[in-house]
Amino acid sequence: MRRSWVDRLKEEDLIAIYSECPNGRRVLPFVGGGAQVRFRKAASDGQLFGIAPGYDQAMDWKVAQGRFVSYRDSQDWRKVCVLGAKFKEDLFTREDPVGREIKINGMRYTVIGVMEPKQMFGDDWGYRSM
Repeated sequence: MRRSWVDRLKEEDLIAIYSECPNGRRVLPFVGGGAQVRFRKAASDGQLFGIAPGYDQAMDWKVAQGRFVSYRDSQDWRKVCVLGAKFKEDLFTREDPVGREIKINGMRYTVIGVMEPKQMFGDDWGYRSM
């Protein structure tokens, strides 16, 4: 049965899933969709992922600049994001994006990090923001 968007996973759900999967290392929720990312007059299209702290480790994806989303960011509902390498190239060229404010689908976020380039199964992860 498909759940509606009103029903969301809770921390207890993740703990229950993890306890039922003894061979799993991590259980992390995420939601994704299309995104337009803007900085000043520059714009780029890609994917937006709502993730949990630890996603970078679970996906073996290293931070190139700044830092990844922390538990505190998540708990405090901070409007922060981490950019894929291609977004950084398209929007900032030579400028350091860490600490800058961008718009993702019209909403303002502060960039706290940039990820290293990554490909998986032929998919370039550079056009992802989290």
